[in-house]
Amino acid sequence: MQSTQRSATNPSSTLQLAAARKRDSQVQGLKSRLRMNMTAITENYEMILSRAKVDPNDNPSELGSFAQTEQDTFEMSVRAANIVHACENLTRLVSEIKQMLILGDFRWLAQITTANAEDLRKRRAHLDRISLRLRDKLVADLYAIEEECAGGGSLFAATAVPPPTTLSSD
Repeated sequence: MQSTQRSATNPSSTLQLAAARKRDSQVQGLKSRLRMNMTAITENYEMILSRAKVDPNDNPSELGSFAQTEQDTFEMSVRAANIVHACENLTRLVSEIKQMLILGDFRWLAQITTANAEDLRKRRAHLDRISLRLRDKLVADLYAIEEECAGGGSLFAATAVPPPTTLSSD
Protein backbone atom coordinates (compact mmCIF):
# COMPACT_ATOMS: atom_id res chain seq x y z
CA MET A 1 0.00 0.00 0.00
CA GLN A 2 2.85 2.37 0.77
CA SER A 3 4.47 1.68 -2.58
CA THR A 4 1.28 2.66 -4.42
CA GLN A 5 1.12 5.85 -2.38
CA ARG A 6 4.74 6.62 -3.20
CA SER A 7 4.22 6.08 -6.91
CA ALA A 8 1.07 8.16 -6.82
CA THR A 9 2.85 11.00 -5.05
CA ASN A 10 5.98 10.95 -7.21
CA PRO A 11 5.23 9.85 -10.78
CA SER A 12 8.56 11.15 -12.11
CA SER A 13 10.52 8.70 -9.97
CA THR A 14 8.33 5.86 -11.25
CA LEU A 15 8.98 6.93 -14.83
CA GLN A 16 12.70 7.18 -14.16
CA LEU A 17 12.69 3.71 -12.61
CA ALA A 18 10.81 2.26 -15.59
CA ALA A 19 13.19 3.98 -18.01
CA ALA A 20 16.18 2.59 -16.10
CA ARG A 21 14.74 -0.93 -16.25
CA LYS A 22 14.07 -0.61 -19.96
CA ARG A 23 17.58 0.71 -20.59
CA ASP A 24 19.09 -2.12 -18.53
CA SER A 25 17.13 -4.75 -20.44
CA GLN A 26 18.22 -3.18 -23.74
CA VAL A 27 21.84 -3.21 -22.62
CA GLN A 28 21.58 -6.86 -21.56
CA GLY A 29 20.09 -7.75 -24.95
CA LEU A 30 22.90 -5.92 -26.71
CA LYS A 31 25.50 -7.71 -24.59
CA SER A 32 24.02 -11.12 -25.38
CA ARG A 33 23.94 -10.32 -29.11
CA LEU A 34 27.55 -9.17 -28.91
CA ARG A 35 28.63 -12.38 -27.17
CA MET A 36 26.71 -14.50 -29.70
CA ASN A 37 28.29 -12.76 -32.71
CA MET A 38 31.79 -12.87 -31.25
CA THR A 39 31.38 -16.58 -30.49
CA ALA A 40 30.21 -17.22 -34.06
CA ILE A 41 33.22 -15.38 -35.48
CA THR A 42 35.66 -17.22 -33.23
CA GLU A 43 34.20 -20.69 -33.84
CA ASN A 44 34.04 -20.25 -37.60
CA TYR A 45 37.57 -18.90 -37.74
CA GLU A 46 38.86 -21.84 -35.69
CA MET A 47 37.09 -24.29 -38.01
CA ILE A 48 38.60 -22.61 -41.08
CA LEU A 49 42.05 -22.91 -39.53
CA SER A 50 41.49 -26.56 -38.63
CA ARG A 51 40.40 -27.33 -42.22
CA ALA A 52 43.37 -25.46 -43.65
CA LYS A 53 45.81 -27.47 -41.56
CA VAL A 54 47.38 -30.30 -43.55
CA ASP A 55 48.18 -33.45 -41.61
CA PRO A 56 50.67 -35.70 -43.43
CA ASN A 57 49.67 -38.72 -41.34
CA ASP A 58 46.02 -38.31 -42.28
CA ASN A 59 44.54 -41.39 -43.89
CA PRO A 60 42.72 -40.73 -47.09
CA SER A 61 39.03 -40.80 -46.41
CA GLU A 62 36.42 -42.64 -48.36
CA LEU A 63 36.26 -39.69 -50.71
CA GLY A 64 38.99 -39.08 -53.20
CA SER A 65 41.49 -36.30 -52.67
CA PHE A 66 39.73 -34.07 -55.22
CA ALA A 67 36.34 -34.58 -53.58
CA GLN A 68 37.82 -34.00 -50.12
CA THR A 69 39.44 -30.78 -51.32
CA GLU A 70 36.15 -29.58 -52.79
CA GLN A 71 34.31 -30.42 -49.59
CA ASP A 72 36.89 -28.54 -47.50
CA THR A 73 36.73 -25.56 -49.86
CA PHE A 74 32.94 -25.50 -49.66
CA GLU A 75 33.01 -25.73 -45.86
CA MET A 76 35.55 -22.89 -45.67
CA SER A 77 33.35 -20.77 -47.93
CA VAL A 78 30.33 -21.41 -45.72
CA ARG A 79 32.36 -20.61 -42.60
CA ALA A 80 33.68 -17.41 -44.20
CA ALA A 81 30.11 -16.41 -45.08
CA ASN A 82 29.13 -17.04 -41.44
CA ILE A 83 31.96 -14.76 -40.31
CA VAL A 84 30.84 -12.04 -42.72
CA HIS A 85 27.26 -12.38 -41.47
CA ALA A 86 28.40 -12.09 -37.83
CA CYS A 87 30.49 -9.01 -38.70
CA GLU A 88 27.48 -7.40 -40.39
CA ASN A 89 25.45 -8.12 -37.25
CA LEU A 90 28.17 -6.44 -35.18
CA THR A 91 28.01 -3.40 -37.45
CA ARG A 92 24.24 -3.21 -36.96
CA LEU A 93 24.75 -3.62 -33.23
CA VAL A 94 27.19 -0.70 -33.13
CA SER A 95 24.72 1.39 -35.09
CA GLU A 96 21.94 0.56 -32.62
CA ILE A 97 24.19 1.46 -29.69
CA LYS A 98 25.06 4.80 -31.26
CA GLN A 99 21.40 5.51 -31.96
CA MET A 100 20.44 4.56 -28.42
CA LEU A 101 23.10 6.85 -26.98
CA ILE A 102 22.27 9.76 -29.24
CA LEU A 103 18.50 9.58 -28.93
CA GLY A 104 18.09 8.16 -25.47
CA ASP A 105 20.72 9.74 -23.27
CA PHE A 106 20.49 13.47 -22.70
CA ARG A 107 22.45 13.54 -19.45
CA TRP A 108 25.62 14.53 -21.30
CA LEU A 109 23.75 17.42 -22.91
CA ALA A 110 22.50 18.61 -19.53
CA GLN A 111 26.02 18.40 -18.09
CA ILE A 112 27.51 20.34 -20.97
CA THR A 113 24.77 22.96 -20.76
CA THR A 114 25.29 23.35 -17.02
CA ALA A 115 29.06 23.66 -17.44
CA ASN A 116 28.68 26.23 -20.21
CA ALA A 117 26.15 28.22 -18.17
CA GLU A 118 28.55 28.27 -15.22
CA ASP A 119 31.41 29.42 -17.45
CA LEU A 120 29.22 32.18 -18.87
CA ARG A 121 28.18 33.27 -15.36
CA LYS A 122 31.84 33.51 -14.33
CA ARG A 123 32.69 35.45 -17.48
CA ARG A 124 29.78 37.82 -16.90
CA ALA A 125 30.85 38.43 -13.30
CA HIS A 126 34.40 39.12 -14.49
CA LEU A 127 33.19 41.55 -17.15
CA ASP A 128 30.90 43.24 -14.62
CA ARG A 129 33.87 43.80 -12.29
CA ILE A 130 35.90 45.26 -15.16
CA SER A 131 33.07 47.55 -16.24
CA LEU A 132 32.57 48.75 -12.65
CA ARG A 133 36.28 49.58 -12.38
CA LEU A 134 36.14 51.46 -15.67
CA ARG A 135 33.03 53.31 -14.54
CA ASP A 136 34.72 54.32 -11.28
CA LYS A 137 37.78 55.57 -13.17
CA LEU A 138 35.62 57.52 -15.61
CA VAL A 139 33.63 59.06 -12.76
CA ALA A 140 36.84 60.08 -11.01
CA ASP A 141 38.28 61.56 -14.21
CA LEU A 142 35.03 63.36 -15.01
CA TYR A 143 34.91 64.77 -11.49
CA ALA A 144 38.49 65.98 -11.84
CA ILE A 145 37.70 67.62 -15.18
CA GLU A 146 34.61 69.31 -13.73
CA GLU A 147 36.68 70.62 -10.82
CA GLU A 148 39.23 72.10 -13.17
CA CYS A 149 36.57 73.63 -15.40
CA ALA A 150 34.48 75.10 -12.62
CA GLY A 151 37.27 76.02 -10.24
CA GLY A 152 40.00 77.80 -12.11
CA GLY A 153 39.04 78.16 -15.65
CA SER A 154 42.72 78.87 -16.30
CA LEU A 155 43.20 75.61 -18.10
CA PHE A 156 40.69 76.50 -20.75
CA ALA A 157 41.67 80.16 -20.84
CA ALA A 158 45.22 79.31 -21.81
CA THR A 159 44.17 76.88 -24.46
CA ALA A 160 41.09 78.66 -25.65
CA VAL A 161 41.04 79.85 -29.20
CA PRO A 162 40.56 83.59 -29.48
CA PRO A 163 37.34 84.66 -31.09
CA PRO A 164 37.60 85.14 -34.80
CA THR A 165 38.34 88.67 -35.88
CA THR A 166 36.43 90.18 -38.67
CA LEU A 167 38.39 91.97 -41.28
CA SER A 168 37.09 95.37 -42.02
CA SER A 169 36.86 96.34 -45.56
CA ASP A 170 38.76 99.57 -46.08
